[in-house]
Amino acid sequence: MRYSIDPSVRVRPRRVIGGSPPSVLRLSAVGDATVRRISEGEDVDSTPLVSRLTQLNCIHPVAPLATTRSPHSVTIVTPTFGPPRHVLNDCYNRVLIVDDHSDPPVTTAQLRTEHNLGPGGARNRGLQEVDTEFVAFIDSDVDCSDAPNWIEALLFHFDDPSVAAVAPRITSRSGSSALANYEHRFGALDMGTQPGVVRPGSRITYVPAAAVICRTSAIRACGGFDESLRTGEDVDLVWRLVDEGHTVRYDPSVTLTHEPRRSWHAWFAQRVGYGASSAPLAQRHPHIRVTPLSASSWSLAALTTAIAIRSRHRSLVLTTLIIHAASRKLRHDIPSLTPRESHEFVTRGTYRTGVALTRAVRRVWWPALLVAAPISRAARRLLIISFLTIRHPFTIADDIGHGLGIWKRVIAERCVAPVVPTVTTTRPRLRRTST
Repeated sequence: MRYSIDPSVRVRPRRVIGGSPPSVLRLSAVGDATVRRISEGEDVDSTPLVSRLTQLNCIHPVAPLATTRSPHSVTIVTPTFGPPRHVLNDCYNRVLIVDDHSDPPVTTAQLRTEHNLGPGGARNRGLQEVDTEFVAFIDSDVDCSDAPNWIEALLFHFDDPSVAAVAPRITSRSGSSALANYEHRFGALDMGTQPGVVRPGSRITYVPAAAVICRTSAIRACGGFDESLRTGEDVDLVWRLVDEGHTVRYDPSVTLTHEPRRSWHAWFAQRVGYGASSAPLAQRHPHIRVTPLSASSWSLAALTTAIAIRSRHRSLVLTTLIIHAASRKLRHDIPSLTPRESHEFVTRGTYRTGVALTRAVRRVWWPALLVAAPISRAARRLLIISFLTIRHPFTIADDIGHGLGIWKRVIAERCVAPVVPTVTTTRPRLRRTST
């Protein structure tokens, strides 16, 4: 199989640096030759090194020219509440439309729930009827007409027996309205242009179930979707699959589109619902940090210094010194890093922390900072910076809606994890391989 090297990765003699989470791999001579063949676009066999590089998001599998799997090994399950907006053609083995107790009933549906179960319950109802090796869940507002062979294009991932689920990229359909244009650029279901292994702590922490292919045996073994969750049930499923040792992949080489919300009220309610899933997820997965900000102590110290100190010259000098000290410590922990590489690691980490910090302020912490602003210059500066770094004017409403949902469930569930930052000592890990 051929693999592509992730843009974050730097290949050095006998070393691979980068990936997600950031890592440094020391290679043997054989391993170095394997990485060189991968970078030159050659086919390589599946080895422990290749598997490790894939799991660390250093390399990503590339689709072969011809697939050996048939789409007839897939049953498609589409939950719907009301008439489906898009219906798949019948070129696949079986398409099951599950009517989630609509009123009036959906006449084209093959299955109907006895009462409204929500998207997770409706998918589980369809899963009960699946007798094929794979099941593809696709929502009724997702349009596959631009990629009619999307299932065939993703099935090669299951040649790896550890893979339990694969998801394509989902973008919002562009339109003439301001809301449609915003959704097209910053859709909540769009996981970006870079592929990767999906798991907490990596670049892609979850994938939406609006379109996802699963290994039927794996999803049944983990109990399917949690029907008590009306939102966040797809995040919960991904994390349970990962906990059980399975691999979940995201492949944006295939792109589907979904319909944007038809009104501002429906769009805002959707964002509130997304935020409301944080507290239940934190309770179900206490070992996973469901937090508005996870930052290293070094990055947080550098940012705090830059914001809190009044003198610009002094803050710049102190921030530079902190980054330099962090780089030296990192180089001490991992001697194989050059000064330039360690400085690049720390600088990138600090930048990512800064972006996450401004978003956490807009979503979660702005009420407290507003109270502190009259007496704290640092609070005022942090508020101003956070709202000056927004990508689009609608981002403010997006973040407020998400944050409203977070606080609503935090208070109701008495679970503070989604509003409490986590300070870590995380740094790029040195990983040795003998292959």
